[in-house]
Amino acid sequence: MNIVSRSVRASRGPAFIVAQFVPMAVLAVAYYFSSRQIETVELGGVRLDRLLLTSAIIAPILSQSVSGPLFRSLEVTPRDRFAQSATLVLRNLPRAMLVAAPVLLGLVAMAAWALRLDQAGTVALASVVWVHVLFAATLVPAYAHRNGALLVGGWSVYAFVLAVAPQLWWAPAVAGFMSQIVVLLHVCETRLPLVPVVSFHDMLAGMARGVSLALPLWCLPVAAYLGSDGSVSPVAIFLSLTPALLAYQIYFVQIATPMWNRIDRARRMLADDTYVSARVELLTIANVIRTGLLKVVAVLWTLLVATGSIVYRNDPVQGQFLLVLMFCAGLSVVVIAEVTRLAMVQKGNTVSYVSAGIVGALMLGTAFGMSAGGLLLVHAAACAVALIVLGVANHRAWRSPEYSLFWSSALQH
Repeated sequence: MNIVSRSVRASRGPAFIVAQFVPMAVLAVAYYFSSRQIETVELGGVRLDRLLLTSAIIAPILSQSVSGPLFRSLEVTPRDRFAQSATLVLRNLPRAMLVAAPVLLGLVAMAAWALRLDQAGTVALASVVWVHVLFAATLVPAYAHRNGALLVGGWSVYAFVLAVAPQLWWAPAVAGFMSQIVVLLHVCETRLPLVPVVSFHDMLAGMARGVSLALPLWCLPVAAYLGSDGSVSPVAIFLSLTPALLAYQIYFVQIATPMWNRIDRARRMLADDTYVSARVELLTIANVIRTGLLKVVAVLWTLLVATGSIVYRNDPVQGQFLLVLMFCAGLSVVVIAEVTRLAMVQKGNTVSYVSAGIVGALMLGTAFGMSAGGLLLVHAAACAVALIVLGVANHRAWRSPEYSLFWSSALQH
């Protein structure tokens, strides 16, 4: 497949799921060969390996603070072709970075405080984070059009530079960024100054939604790492998240995304006064989503049992902690799935409320000086409460989905 074609084709569901895990594999190999050299380099008085690992822990949330506004720009000005999306992302990238700056600086400051970094170390961490978030932002078109080849290509360039020049802390992210920029500029069909920029209001809304969707799951590694003063291995943390990440990808790629398309069709049916057809379609969607979620939970539980037994057998000391982390990550995925199910027929800020509740509980636990293990238990309790509330809300909304969807659509006009 020609990955720079103006009409880039989407990867099939399973292929795209696999593509998102390939970068983790190539990065692990690159880091294995370069770790000794990285450990000898300091930036701002802090070992480079610690800065890179800290950046990797907080990067998923920070990336959403930029990717969220960019995805919002693709919704405000819908584009079906990859070339059109690439143009919009490039045009809106500077403003998205500006909008996300307070979140970037706030989370970096929190991480620096938790890890007791001095001013020079904080500036160094902010620099490392900034170049990595900029690289992640250029991957938005690849995610939006489910192009696994671009995704793997960008991260492979990153991993190659990391392996051959680990002392240059900025080089891997910049190389990955440039690999994506070359593709995006190549496929652009319109001069960038002629493309409209999305308003700050829409970008703020996109950032709020993106960060809120990321928080239930990605606040876990942050809590585990910072709550232990960095003593828990980031590698072990990410490996513990693998079952949940796989279940997350299966749910959204195989179940949620196709159902969103069917929801749009049902909305058009309601607008055309084909009530009976819309009701049948919505009831079918409700059954598919409910069955799909049960299948994902079954897959998730199987992965947790299999992976958890291996982790505990290989490292009994940290095994219990990692098992709790795996369980919490699984709960997070179910919470996000339930929020998504509700959002299909009922507009609102549910995801923001849920995320605020979970993060608020963790901050309260931190204020009381809880250990990393205690914070995980707080997270699990907050997720359990959220699931109960979401279960009741989904039951009401999907009992008569045609009415929920009608009022949801009516409130938009």
